[in-house]
Amino acid sequence: MGHHEMISYRAGLLYEDLQLQREIKLDDVHCKTRDWKTCTSERNHDCTHDQDVIIACELAIPWDGGWSYYGKWTRCSATCGGGNRTRERTCTNPIPRYGGANCEGNSTQIGECNTFNCKEFRLAGEFGDTVTDDQEGILLYEEGTVCDDQFTNHSANAICKEMGFERQLSWRSGILNQELQYSKKITLDDVSCKSNVWSSCNSSKQHNCDHTEDVLLACESATPRAGGWTEYGKWSRCSAECGEVTRAKLERVLIPRLVTEEQIVWGRP
Repeated sequence: MGHHEMISYRAGLLYEDLQLQREIKLDDVHCKTRDWKTCTSERNHDCTHDQDVIIACELAIPWDGGWSYYGKWTRCSATCGGGNRTRERTCTNPIPRYGGANCEGNSTQIGECNTFNCKEFRLAGEFGDTVTDDQEGILLYEEGTVCDDQFTNHSANAICKEMGFERQLSWRSGILNQELQYSKKITLDDVSCKSNVWSSCNSSKQHNCDHTEDVLLACESATPRAGGWTEYGKWSRCSAECGEVTRAKLERVLIPRLVTEEQIVWGRP
């Protein structure tokens, strides 16, 4: 009939006078698919008009498809130095129907991300993000890991200072995030330092390591932190048993809390 598909059907009388005036022409209509060519039927019948088929069809007007909104961006392929991320959309708003056109354009959008320059050294956390002070991270050099051969406390302090920290808190070798570490190259080895300054260090970009020897490092921030006085101690013994004399209070001292030597102040009440 030129329609696309059935919306609903039932048996019964819709226009009784009209239906009763007409002959029943077809019965036993059986179809294997939605194509009339697959159907069989009988001209003979054993029906009455209250068994007439009442049917509603949907008009087959072409309906072009439309794009949905984009989904969320994927995680950036690089933490610095420029990477890519993608997001998807689908041709479902609406879905093309009845021969309507598909959506034009691409279903995937690609965007740049983390385009800032990589530092030579940085500490990567468990999920690859840069960690702050006092937190252990995977030591990265030019976004590759650093092997622990010849690595010492001097090496750790020099690298922490090179990254803008005050000093190293701790270091060890091992695995913090196996998937992240094994996805990277080992870019530095044999970091040997004579002092806590990076200019005193020698290193090699050749290595004979595996990632179980990657350096994991925690650095202390160089942010100034003020000290605080303790409570006074007990009075000392009096210098005389009688007479007008004075007694001295025990010293109180400034207890440094992660402060540098220059910040330690001693005093008397």
